[in-house]
Amino acid sequence: MFRKTALTALLLVAAAFTVACKPPAPASDAAPAADTKLDTASPATGVPSPEASPAVAETPASKPALPPEACTLEGGREFFQQFVESADVRRAYSRIDLKAGIAADAAAAHPQFDGFRIGLVDNRWVLVDPAIGAADSPRVELKRSLQGNTYTVDYTRARFSNNDETVEPYGETARYTFEFVDGCWALVSQTPTP
Repeated sequence: MFRKTALTALLLVAAAFTVACKPPAPASDAAPAADTKLDTASPATGVPSPEASPAVAETPASKPALPPEACTLEGGREFFQQFVESADVRRAYSRIDLKAGIAADAAAAHPQFDGFRIGLVDNRWVLVDPAIGAADSPRVELKRSLQGNTYTVDYTRARFSNNDETVEPYGETARYTFEFVDGCWALVSQTPTP
């Protein structure tokens, strides 16, 4: 009896923790309007009934899971690491169009490029240029700061020593700005790319 009660309590705690660690649902996941017909496909066959609406039948993708520390006010660095490493995270946690500053011909030539310019190659920050390979991408120096609920990442092309010390920054500095909103960080602005 005690073992069964302890197991039940453990499962309830695990379920509560799972729910508490999920990122908040985006505002676009609102419930359908009262006059919208819901998908009434048969669970056995997956075939929609005649009154099912094709637009409602599609379920929006949920936000990718992040480590719990990434969605804390102090977790800007962890969040940024996840943002750099995953295009899914960039899509889910960007409130701006990253491709807005890309020339139409460059976007057409590299349709997989999402517009985010910072990458990580061999544990070194690089300026992503879809026209050249990752190994040839120029390195960048990052300067990150947290002020209130704003996390900024300034980046500048730079030359580095063999010890990975910045020798000489060159070119203009660009910036990504993240805000802590709705329980996690979100990219809210970018300045021109260096």
